[in-house]
Amino acid sequence: MRHITYCLLGTKTVDNCAVGKAVLDFYKILPFNYYGSIEQHVKSVIQQSPIEELYPPLKGLVTSCKNLLEIGCGTGWVTNSIANHYNKKILGLDFNPHSIERAGSIGKKLELQSEFICEDLFAFSEEKRSNEDCFDLIISLGVLHHTDNCIGAIKAICKNLLSEKGYFFVGLYHKYGRKPFLKYFEDLKKLNLSEEELFKKYKELHDLKDSTHLQSWFRDQVLHPHETLHAIEEIIQLLPELGCRLVSTSINRFKNIEDQQNLVEEEKKLHKVSEKRLNEKKYFPGFFVFLLQKEKD
Repeated sequence: MRHITYCLLGTKTVDNCAVGKAVLDFYKILPFNYYGSIEQHVKSVIQQSPIEELYPPLKGLVTSCKNLLEIGCGTGWVTNSIANHYNKKILGLDFNPHSIERAGSIGKKLELQSEFICEDLFAFSEEKRSNEDCFDLIISLGVLHHTDNCIGAIKAICKNLLSEKGYFFVGLYHKYGRKPFLKYFEDLKKLNLSEEELFKKYKELHDLKDSTHLQSWFRDQVLHPHETLHAIEEIIQLLPELGCRLVSTSINRFKNIEDQQNLVEEEKKLHKVSEKRLNEKKYFPGFFVFLLQKEKD
């Protein structure tokens, strides 16, 4: 296993980007999805498989694809889970050395084929690669909407990192589904609630057993310095420029896509779904995923 704990920053560096620096500084305090002990983190990798439980379109692809990359791997939950449950070699990329250190420690403890590198996404995607050196499956969940240019990141990944006929699985905050959650906590902040009081409100919606783990989710969901919201309509309009086709999406529960316009209408319902979940005191982050495949050049 390769464990690199320094950041290789290219022409578009975190230090030169106010948003990137703010996000990195935020996650250095407490990385997202971080457990109080490495033993708890190892246990979660062994007992849970996000592919099986949350992202069914990836199941066959993880098995059949050869070169796998997770962008924004954080503490390595998805990367290490894939390596553990599918006995696959996979590379995890993140710009936070604290996250990479934890991810690498877990991979080493479980003797997995996961490798981790600490590098800026934009610098990594600027590196020239032959098609053979590109990745035929790239995963990025809940990451790109925290960059200063989410759409630019998607374009760079499709252009420079994704192999011909390769797959790109992306998760982003949703334009309609996320807003009720944000408004709920924005209204609470206007009441001048302390961070501790906000945490108690979040805990009413999303009570995780490990207190550090819960705190990492709360900070990511409620206190994050930067996020952008997106929609499947936006992605559909980008497809010709990306040179990709839309394979499936959580918007229609990964069913066959017969009419893309139906997806646009369907996603608007997520606003009411989010409001309903909040009224029921149930956690609903307003998050959607989609799978792209790069067309032949």
